[in-house]
Amino acid sequence: SGPIEMWCGGRGMAKLFGEDFFDRSEKVDRVFKIIHEFTMAKYEALFKSENKPLGLWVAAWRGIPSLMNREMFLKYAWKYFVEYVQLCVDYGVLPVLHLDGCWDQGLDLLRELPARKCIAAFDGKTNILEAKSIAGDRMCIMGDLQAEKVAFSTPGNCYDYCMMLIKEMGDGFILAPGCDLPFNGKLENAQ
Repeated sequence: SGPIEMWCGGRGMAKLFGEDFFDRSEKVDRVFKIIHEFTMAKYEALFKSENKPLGLWVAAWRGIPSLMNREMFLKYAWKYFVEYVQLCVDYGVLPVLHLDGCWDQGLDLLRELPARKCIAAFDGKTNILEAKSIAGDRMCIMGDLQAEKVAFSTPGNCYDYCMMLIKEMGDGFILAPGCDLPFNGKLENAQ
């Protein structure tokens, strides 16, 4: 997770988006750099250890294109995200990009990531067919059985949706729940 995710977890989104970016942007920059350096060193140590993972969940759930304008997204989120992905690739660790929220306005940026080295996992808020069209030749696309479908839809509706995804997405696609299966999900909708 990038600095923005940690900041939101510790200070809250309202403070970050409502005050800190505008009233204390220089301080936010300095703190984000410190958090990023710490996190990169932590991951690098893990990747050099005997416990090196096969893959790493590289998450973005608050630092996303739909929650800020492009300039702010590039400055406060994307630049750090790219470095986490590259570190994984440099050490032969598969980056699984956990892309919560709507990424429609940032799908073009996924083309900047190393080709055929990532899995982009969406949670149902992004147009997954558009993601496939824009970045599917460069990375595997995963997801999109939305939590609300598993919780509130019918087995037939879920089945039809999943079959449509399999057909439309083709090669380079992993059908999976978007984000996680919800606690109130119906087993029959996920089978």
